[in-house]
Amino acid sequence: MGDPVVQGITSGLASAATVFVLSYLLRSVKGQARKEGETSVVEYGRPMKLLVVFFWLLVAIGGAAALFAPKEDRWIAATVMGSFFCLVLILHLEFFRVRIAYDTGGIRAQSPWRSSRVIGWEEIKAVSFSKAM
Repeated sequence: MGDPVVQGITSGLASAATVFVLSYLLRSVKGQARKEGETSVVEYGRPMKLLVVFFWLLVAIGGAAALFAPKEDRWIAATVMGSFFCLVLILHLEFFRVRIAYDTGGIRAQSPWRSSRVIGWEEIKAVSFSKAM
């Protein structure tokens, strides 16, 4: 089973690392849209994209380690790593392919999850804001 003290320390370190990374990501959010000429662009920033690259490295290392698992456990290791691969792929598509651009013509939203949309300013009837969200 393992030493409970070591397991507690490991769990505590993992929790602290998670809080540290999440707080850094929350603080790294920019309050201003990036400019491309006359167009303002809102998209995920470099820290989020680097996090996905880090996850890809973990999946690659885990996949390589799965190749060396005992023969009877290889399918379990491959299934676990395949699941992580799918999760990281979803994060990759979200962080690298979602983009919202706006200018005098309106708002253009691009996402891998639905077709691109254009919303003209005249189509917007109301706006609300929630600091909590």
